[in-house]
Amino acid sequence: METNSKQYQKITFIIFIFSTFILTPTFSQTFGEEAKELELNGHEIGVGAGFSSGVGLTYRKWNGVNGIQFTLTPILEKENTYLSAGVTLYKTIKESSSHKFNLYLGNHYLLNTGNYSYEWTDSFNNITYSDSNNSSDKHWIIGSGVAFELLPGVGRFSVNFLVGLGADISWNEYSNESRENNQITFSQSTKTSDYRVGPVGGIFFFYRLGAN
Repeated sequence: METNSKQYQKITFIIFIFSTFILTPTFSQTFGEEAKELELNGHEIGVGAGFSSGVGLTYRKWNGVNGIQFTLTPILEKENTYLSAGVTLYKTIKESSSHKFNLYLGNHYLLNTGNYSYEWTDSFNNITYSDSNNSSDKHWIIGSGVAFELLPGVGRFSVNFLVGLGADISWNEYSNESRENNQITFSQSTKTSDYRVGPVGGIFFFYRLGAN
């Protein structure tokens, strides 16, 4: 049985691998070509992962030097729920035709729940033993720092690297109950909370929308 933290790490790793090996070749092809002026409208869509910005599909809107980004991954299953929702604010401090430096403030809400139950029956299909486990991990991760964005001279793809300092506030709940012949033989329930402060980072790939 996988723990919620391992499931989160697996999903984040898969998205990172997809972003790196699928989108990077497309992005790198734009370098070395003749530059031309793009008519951009400030809307961008993409994919990526950031500790304080969220994991999954993302949308970003620029209004001058100010930007706002929304990132979301909802996975709803019968026994498991995974939700990553992030909102990130940007402020451009330096920009050229090939790169951009931004300050950022990220907020990431992460929910990961698991509900598992097992039953054993006898030859008459009567339940003789059952075991159930329920867990819930909630995280609010806030971070700020510097975002370095590579902008090709031609094409619409960009890649954004985030580095900063953040805090992870977590709330965890776990319960386990065992029954034998419909009698409770074991029951346990725990609730914990914690926080950690440390470096945070992320990588996002964007496609910039426009008229041409």
